[in-house]
This record gives sequence, C-alpha cells and structure tokens, in this order.
Amino acid sequence: MRLLRATTIYIALFFSFSANAQDTLRLTFIGDIMQHMPQISGAKYNETYSYYSCFSHIAQHLSEADLTVANLETTLAGPPYAGYPWFAAPDELAYTLKDVGIDILATANNHSCDKGLKGITRTLDVLDSLGIVHLGTYRTQNEKDRCHPLRVEKSGFRLAFLCYTYGTNGLAIPSPTRVNLIQQDSIAKDLASLNPWNPDATIVIIHWGDEYHRLPNTEQKRLANFITDNGATMVIGSHPHVIQPMELRYSGEKPHHSTDFRAQSAVVYSLGNFVSNQERKHTDGGAITYFTLVKENGKTQIADASYSLVWVYKPIEESVKRFYILPVENFEDKSEFFQQGYYPRFMRFVNDARSLLESNNYGIYERKF
Repeated sequence: MRLLRATTIYIALFFSFSANAQDTLRLTFIGDIMQHMPQISGAKYNETYSYYSCFSHIAQHLSEADLTVANLETTLAGPPYAGYPWFAAPDELAYTLKDVGIDILATANNHSCDKGLKGITRTLDVLDSLGIVHLGTYRTQNEKDRCHPLRVEKSGFRLAFLCYTYGTNGLAIPSPTRVNLIQQDSIAKDLASLNPWNPDATIVIIHWGDEYHRLPNTEQKRLANFITDNGATMVIGSHPHVIQPMELRYSGEKPHHSTDFRAQSAVVYSLGNFVSNQERKHTDGGAITYFTLVKENGKTQIADASYSLVWVYKPIEESVKRFYILPVENFEDKSEFFQQGYYPRFMRFVNDARSLLESNNYGIYERKF
C-alpha cells in the first residue's frame, strides 16, 4: 500500500516538465474516467485492487505524447468506495493513471462534490503524492489564487490550462474548497490574466452540454466561440458521455489543396467516456484526440490534429465482470478476441461513431496507424 502525503507541488507559479527544447509539442486528450460500482468490483483481486489489466491495451497510445490530459470524474475519497450517484474510487486507479502516462487531470466536473470536503481534499492529496498535476478544484481560495490558471512549461512551450464545470449536481461546494464554475465573466478575466505571461497556447477544459446528445447544443457553440475569441487555443469538452464533433478553426479560409496550412484553434465538444460501466447506445466508448503544436518565429499553431476511437470491453471472467479499454484500430479484425455477443456491439459503436465524426468534423480526421 502506498503512503499518501499532501505535498505541495506548485512551484514559482508554474509546473515544469523537463525535456529537450524543440519546436513541436504533442498533446493527447482523453475523455471521462468514471468508476461505477461494477468497475470497482471488477478491479478487486482477493483483498487488493488493480487497474493495470483495464489499461493494458491502451497504455502505449497514452505514452506517445509529450503531455496527456484526462477528465477524472470520480473522487478519491477513500473507503467505503461507491459508484453512481456519489463516486469514490480506490487510490489504485490513480496509481495506474500515473503509470500509463497521464500527466494532467481535470477535477472540476459535476461529481467534484460527491463526497464533500474530504472528497475534494483527499483527491488532491492523492494526486499530489503521485506527482499528477491537477486543475479545476482547490483546497482553499489561496491555493486557487496561486495555481489557477495552471501554467506548464514543456519542451520549450509555455502552456496555460483552465478548467470549468457547469455545476456540481446541486451539491454545495464545501468551504474552504473551490470548484471552478462556468461563468463567462470569470473565464474572460482568467484568459486576460495570462497576457503578461504570454503563453504559447491556452487550453480550456470544460464540463458542459446535454448528457447523451451527440451534437453540441446552442450554448456549447456560443461558449466555444466566446472562449476562442478571447484567446484560447483549444477547448476540450466533457460531460455528455457520448462523442460529439471536433473542429479546427482557421484565421482565414482554409485552402483546399494545402497540406500544411495550420489552424489557429480547435474545439472538441465531447470526447465521450474513456472508461465507464454505462451501457446505453453510444456511451460504451469514446475518443482520444491528438494535437501537434508547432512554434515558428514565436508564433504557435496547430500543425496536426487527429482522433482515434476506444471501446470498453466488459467480459465475464471467473464470474466477475472485468473492464478493458480497447483501441478500436487494434481489434476491428479480431472478432475471435471477444466473448460471444460482444463483437457486434463493438462494431455498432465503431460504425456509429465514425458516421457521426466523418459527417460533422472539420479538419480533424481519424488517425491511421
């Protein structure tokens, strides 16, 4: 069992990830990491918990980036563990997220307050003990003042991250903690506060939209426009639990025959579920997005953008429901891998997701391995 310690890792207003300087930076974003009770039960082996098998098929896809970012939609409040509607997952989940290469976790979402004060503070304590950077929730206002927006230096790039949620399911935010809420004036102020630091790129992670709706609503579109108009490079959305479209945005009309015309910003309305026990149509998987930033003559643009699909396989093994995150491209032609009845469900998700994204995406295409 690992000893947890509430270490403060905020240093000189930003986090620094050491690496050799370069003019490109690869960013990977994944969707909702959820923990329903069947997932917690499925991670139990004798008297201990382990999530390594759950992430074993996808780990390589997460380790290729310079920075990998995810939405943690559960607390790490300690036992007793719980699923919906008030989530609390074993610490071993965080251990595995660290080991498979996740660098930054967004913690502001509608389940931030599920376990009250302890849920917020202990989640941050566990992440700090592992060196996983986090944003969106804070132990105190003083901590928020020091650490929000999050500033990261990586491979010669200065990155700023902000994170907001539409709400906390009606639960009060326990004093003295803070959870960033979507308030247009606050977002504009936060973006403007970054001007003196002059980041190369600003990423806004936002929990918004209508659950189970596969297209963004009017408010998502309006808010995305507002955020990019106020200087954000990327808007990365979560909460609907289904994939929604993605788009690149250009400062002028995109040439039809240019292969290196670079985008000014990107909007991903929802990455869906990276891992969960949700079963309804379209919720049993999600997307990973990959972006390459390039900096030339002090100007940063998006040089490449793509996505891949993941599906959550839930076979019964030794009378226990287990969970495996599968990269779609590795299993499309392996029907023999699946227990009876699962492969058609897998392919239904794949075909539906591809149909949605191929019809609605702009400038972001499925990654070819």
